[in-house]
Amino acid sequence: MSFSDWLPALATQALMMTPLLIVYAAGLTLCLTRRRQLGVASTYAAIAFALLIAGVLLSLAGQAWSYRAISSGMPASSMAVISGVVGVSHMLLSLLATTLLVAAILARRPAP
Repeated sequence: MSFSDWLPALATQALMMTPLLIVYAAGLTLCLTRRRQLGVASTYAAIAFALLIAGVLLSLAGQAWSYRAISSGMPASSMAVISGVVGVSHMLLSLLATTLLVAAILARRPAP
């Protein structure tokens, strides 16, 4: 399996992740441009959107690594361990980002 064989599959993955990247980049831009109005909530949300972007890019890098490992003939057990580490890392980034988005919402909530 050569680079030209797995490039279309990787390009498909990148195209499927593009809408997420656009939404996260728009959220990051809005948070950074409205920093004065949002206060600390803007900081929380900007960090959250940056983590979400990093998670998507990590996932795409994991896919590229997986295709490369398959083409180089890496044993399935080794590939599964590393893919699992990438998957858990992506999940933890998403969890932290979601927590920060909830914190941003609660930070802007009026006091009772």
